[in-house]
Amino acid sequence: MTEGDLYTLEQLDGDLYDLALKLYDMKALEQAIDEFWASVAVDAIPLVGPWLNALYDKYRSAQDPVIIGSDAAVLADLPDRCRYLVGIDPVPYQEATVHFEATALDMVGIEGAPGNILGKIGNWYGDAAEAFEEYFAGYSPAQARQAELFAATINASASLEATVRGGQQAVRDLLTQALSLADQMIDKYKETQKALEVNLAIGVAGIAAAGFGIAAAGGAAAALGGAVSSGAGSLVSSIYAFNQTYSELSASDSDELVESMSVLLVGIESAVHDADEGIATEIETIRSEWTMREMAIPAPPGADEVNTESFHHESAV
Repeated sequence: MTEGDLYTLEQLDGDLYDLALKLYDMKALEQAIDEFWASVAVDAIPLVGPWLNALYDKYRSAQDPVIIGSDAAVLADLPDRCRYLVGIDPVPYQEATVHFEATALDMVGIEGAPGNILGKIGNWYGDAAEAFEEYFAGYSPAQARQAELFAATINASASLEATVRGGQQAVRDLLTQALSLADQMIDKYKETQKALEVNLAIGVAGIAAAGFGIAAAGGAAAALGGAVSSGAGSLVSSIYAFNQTYSELSASDSDELVESMSVLLVGIESAVHDADEGIATEIETIRSEWTMREMAIPAPPGADEVNTESFHHESAV
């Protein structure tokens, strides 16, 4: 699913409503078929079509008052579950990635640079020089840890965006294929004028959480990689990955179609939940490894803390 191709709640409700209409149509056909064959108790009789159609019209008319849109009872809990997944907006995660990348790129090339001043201006001796070196000894590790958090935050945002988009695409495909299968079942009912004896099936694409394994391809996260000190956490260099799965949506009547959809939806829900939990765990792992003291760049020594009279350059020796 591309950035401009989001599956919106409005589109979802439209698909749910269309599916509800088809399910009610199927139920009318199923009731008509059940009554017809219970009455005739034979395999075939003349004028089956007109009689069955009259029964179908009777049951179809009775369905009209209960068709209430995308929250129709015939859909059970599918609408709320689908809305939960489709209703998560991926754009804020995308914007967060861009924001943190811009900030992090400002840090690239800075790591270690202040300490290089010592090498550029030669050797200094004395109490003040030692305090200066001690200050920069704590500067670089703290900066590296900040860079690590930036890399993890960037990839966490990208991972969450991928999670949301992957879940939405899987829900869209489930609804698309369910509508197609419903059409096939309705056509089969009308063609045979009997209850379906075998399941009709159609392939559905879904997702399964695969964990961390896709290396950061570029941008600030990759550029910051050289500044990372401990290497803790997969989120520093990877984003959350998904495997595409292919399942079968199958049914021989309207109730089985809804149940089959519910089962496949569990897989989508689990993939999104697993990814969310994995990302949160990695962030917590990285965060818990250090105190703020370890991440904070130390304050430089004050003039009253060192003996500036002993501060001299090697050229003066």
